[in-house]
Amino acid sequence: MERPPTTEYSHEKMVATITSFYAFLKAMHSTSGGLGKFKYPPPTGWPHITRNHFPYYTKRVVELIRHLPYYDNEGYFVLPDTHLTADGHPRHLPSLTNCDNLDEAELDNTDDEEEYDTDDQEEYDDNGDTEPDYPAYILPLAQGSKYGSSILVDTKYNRVIWWEYWDGCRDIPDEIQSKYWSDCWLSYRKYASERRVGEDGTVKPDVEDDDDDDAEWDRIADRGRKEAWKISAAYAPEDFFEKCKEQFRIMNWMPHLIDGGITELYRHQEFTGENLKMMRILKDARWPGDGEGGGWDKAGAEVAMHKMQQDDIDEKKALEGLVRDKSMKEKFKDIAI
Repeated sequence: MERPPTTEYSHEKMVATITSFYAFLKAMHSTSGGLGKFKYPPPTGWPHITRNHFPYYTKRVVELIRHLPYYDNEGYFVLPDTHLTADGHPRHLPSLTNCDNLDEAELDNTDDEEEYDTDDQEEYDDNGDTEPDYPAYILPLAQGSKYGSSILVDTKYNRVIWWEYWDGCRDIPDEIQSKYWSDCWLSYRKYASERRVGEDGTVKPDVEDDDDDDAEWDRIADRGRKEAWKISAAYAPEDFFEKCKEQFRIMNWMPHLIDGGITELYRHQEFTGENLKMMRILKDARWPGDGEGGGWDKAGAEVAMHKMQQDDIDEKKALEGLVRDKSMKEKFKDIAI
């Protein structure tokens, strides 16, 4: 697939794209049983979010956070084994300790993207810290547990980075994979920087240096988890979230309508047991409906999943009873009465 042209970041488009995906999740997940509701900010953004809450982000990122909707319950997954982060979940704010007294000059420092572009640091302090260190223009929107992933919103290069902790284990059909172009974030960042328009209005020429690229990859590989996100796939925002929707539509990813979780299909495997039952329930309920989370019998599917869960519990209890009765018979079979 030919590399698509680079596009400039748009606050309005990024908010609309993320909001559209959240609306899809809202329509897919259950909202009964106290699991939570979806809340939208007022047109001017969440009033309780200010620059002082996030001195480590650029103004652009803070403005994005101010306009993102959220669930009022953290139990929902947005991708398999992946939840929204605290910063991507505006109801929860970091402590204001040491932030209340920051003046505007100190806050404005975070708007110097080059100064805060930590990827350009030549020296690496190996202090044993394995937590990723993102530039100030990247918002970690969601992160996962062991088998999950991170969704990183790059407001400088207008990308969404999908950092899969177990890259290659998910079953994503070739027809979906090939439809949405992506590049390693490190490579895209280099390409986008070199293609930027100069002050004279001319586009800088492409510069290819495979030796430098190889050296950079080796350096990042040596640092392990701390910088693995840099060599993860970077997508146009609309493409990434549409790709995720497609995985749900074909039921490679399926919602648990009981607890807000998401089941996923791994490469070279098929759904069996409870997961196969869930797939049949969703199909019977006319999923994927209109393709945007609506037009299907979610209430009926939820009732069926609760029944499936109760039937499994009853079956396990019955089997436990049979095993216990058999054990007792074996224990006392030689006792004469």
